[in-house]
Amino acid sequence: MVRRCIYCGTENDLSKSDIIPDALTNGKIINPNVCRVDHNNKFSDMFEDEVISKLAFITNELDIKSSKGNQYARYAASVIVEGTEYTTKMNADTDLFNKKIMRSADGKSLIGPMDAIKKMKGIDYSKIIETDINQIEIEKRVSIDMGVFFDQKIHRLAAKIAFEWYCLNNNVANKLNAFESVIEFILTGEGTDPVTIIGSEDIYNLINQMSDLGSHSLFSYVAGDGSVNVLVSLFGIVIYNVRICDHIIQECPYNAMFLTINLDAGRIGFKFTSKNALEQELQNGFQPIGLFNGLQVMCPNNINDNSMTCKMIYSLSGVYNTNLPFNDEDTEELIAIIKKHLNKVLNISALTIRGLKRFVKEHKVNIEKGIVFNPYGTNMKAIFTFYLIFAIGIAENHIQSFKDLNEFVSKRFSGKEIAISEELCNMLQKEMMENEQYAGIIKKGAKIIEEMSFD
Repeated sequence: MVRRCIYCGTENDLSKSDIIPDALTNGKIINPNVCRVDHNNKFSDMFEDEVISKLAFITNELDIKSSKGNQYARYAASVIVEGTEYTTKMNADTDLFNKKIMRSADGKSLIGPMDAIKKMKGIDYSKIIETDINQIEIEKRVSIDMGVFFDQKIHRLAAKIAFEWYCLNNNVANKLNAFESVIEFILTGEGTDPVTIIGSEDIYNLINQMSDLGSHSLFSYVAGDGSVNVLVSLFGIVIYNVRICDHIIQECPYNAMFLTINLDAGRIGFKFTSKNALEQELQNGFQPIGLFNGLQVMCPNNINDNSMTCKMIYSLSGVYNTNLPFNDEDTEELIAIIKKHLNKVLNISALTIRGLKRFVKEHKVNIEKGIVFNPYGTNMKAIFTFYLIFAIGIAENHIQSFKDLNEFVSKRFSGKEIAISEELCNMLQKEMMENEQYAGIIKKGAKIIEEMSFD
């Protein structure tokens, strides 16, 4: 069979399309049936680049680095130093004073490394003031435009992700008329918008049971009206429902599918023709091993199947043959739901091995020097992360792996879902600073983290 573009049907110059843009994920999934010029390269200019730019702070915090540039996304931030606001674009907190000069919002002040300031032309040296940044009040503010989650461009991106993933799993290698409506919206933004935002916490809870926070998840199902749909969960922050086509078509037999891509690029997934086929697989996938308190105990035939839990949750979900509650407008209630999940996801980035290794690498110079905490610092996430490093260093070799650290966190904070509040961080910073050896302990913990594996 001749392979053709799933958007236009041409067989010329087919390329590999990143179903989820490279800059938004650590794990690639590829659809090889998209023509290079008109329906791969142009998507960047049409909608992808703007969405990527507006989500830069999120991808940066989650330690997602584009493989094309091999660097973290830059995001806009305001830095308030002793009451004066400076604006900048940054890749990491350590950029603030080590590498760049920032100009105040009113244009009257500069702040940066002394050597760099003195090299500037036209500087009045009498007005240069040397300051110890560990003894001044510093606050960083980052704003996320919530409108990005409701904009047509992210709708087109969600539709593109859902459509290309659905075609990939059904081995579609040509343009099909049944997809005309969703294709038109992806390519032009015109016609009926097939994308709606999920406003039900039940659906968020369903997806979150099947994936880790910060993951991208895709979930296909057939709705009560017979239409074929794909749920697209971006980072677990917002979930879109994409109507792929009005009914099941012969060319696409697989309609009960799931995939989650974790922050570490690991993935769990499955595909079945229907929910009934999945349930039959589950029935055949267990064998009785004995009785316990009068109840038959069943064991999976394949204990290495890491998708078993997801299959069972999918089977028990009420998504199939129902009509999900949607919300097409950016109501206060829906914004509150998205903000809640956004805060959860941003908090967990301190609890990933990638995030910890990156933090240690970026702060290594200060750690090696013998870090001194700024008593006026307001970066709560940094304080919390330093506490994790401190805890590893003081644990006398009892925390040697990321699994050990997770167990410590669960016991210390009663679970992994932690609200990194000002009150908590003040308490943790006080606990560290009361130990006169805290700088050496952090240095020891940092070395252990450097040696931790990703397994």
